[in-house]
Amino acid sequence: MDHNVSPDSQFRIPPFVWVLVAGVLIGGIAILVFKVAVGTVISYGFFGIMMLSHFFMHGNHGSHNNRSDNNTLQSGPGDQQSSQDNKGHSSGCH
Repeated sequence: MDHNVSPDSQFRIPPFVWVLVAGVLIGGIAILVFKVAVGTVISYGFFGIMMLSHFFMHGNHGSHNNRSDNNTLQSGPGDQQSSQDNKGHSSGCH
């Protein structure tokens, strides 16, 4: 049995699952301890999932440094930007 297992091959729980479990626990505490109505907890929980899913969907968007200088969708054809101008921008959706 090989005990030299690299960190990449170990089982890892995704962050979204941790956030989802935390939300369910907070919702359960709100219902049982603070006597909040179930419909209110579900409504706020759904809204929270929508907000957090946005961050998870766009978390790695544009981080692969695949932006080309001739990209006319993000800059106009006459805009010549140096690589230093784009250094702090991740080229994501927003």
